[in-house]
Amino acid sequence: MKANLPRDELLHVLSDARLRAHPSKSWLLPPEKTGRMARLWARRYYRGCLGRSFQHTQTFATATGRGAADILDSAQFAGFVDECVLGAFDSARRVGEMARVHLDGAAHPGAWWRDLVAYEYFWFLQEATTESAARIRRHQRGVSAVCQTFAWLVSRILERLRAGEAVPNDLHQECTLLFSRGADGRVVVVEMERDAAAVFRATNGYRTVEQVATAAAVPQDLAATVLEQLEEIGAIVPPA
Repeated sequence: MKANLPRDELLHVLSDARLRAHPSKSWLLPPEKTGRMARLWARRYYRGCLGRSFQHTQTFATATGRGAADILDSAQFAGFVDECVLGAFDSARRVGEMARVHLDGAAHPGAWWRDLVAYEYFWFLQEATTESAARIRRHQRGVSAVCQTFAWLVSRILERLRAGEAVPNDLHQECTLLFSRGADGRVVVVEMERDAAAVFRATNGYRTVEQVATAAAVPQDLAATVLEQLEEIGAIVPPA
């Protein structure tokens, strides 16, 4: 029976610590082998997500002595992999926080460093989260969608870094960015104006469109338009 184990079921069990602990799955593989395979699978999964998300901070690894993937060899990550659920937002958040703390502790290449680390952390949450929210009666935010205000114009900083140019102090200006994961799995980052950001933040799964508009202090027709636009990029889940 074990020799004919369906591949999809095996991957499902390896990805979810809750299933590995369930008695009904104990026949699949010996526990020690299952645990070893699950740890290898988790390291592979998060190594890929970290590599795609923390690309710009990685270019400074020689100078800072730190890269996001370093955490894969930490005792903290070793303890985490035996209880994580790959693709779950909570698991992504925990790994992302490990990387964020590790990189924040590096010798900073510039005053903008922490904003760059934060940007890549929020990007990572989209990369590493595949779970989706069940539809309910009200608009709600996407599982990993987040709206964050930065002290620096991070998008402009990225352009400078790609061009190999220094980051000027005139980029020290506030900007608000929305991070989300589209239905096609692609990460979307858009700059948000005040009203749009307020609508997103006021959407909590309990409010009607009218109540969202009131909480965001915007006209109801504007709130409805913003919600519709945010649905298109996966930042808002429409009602059932």
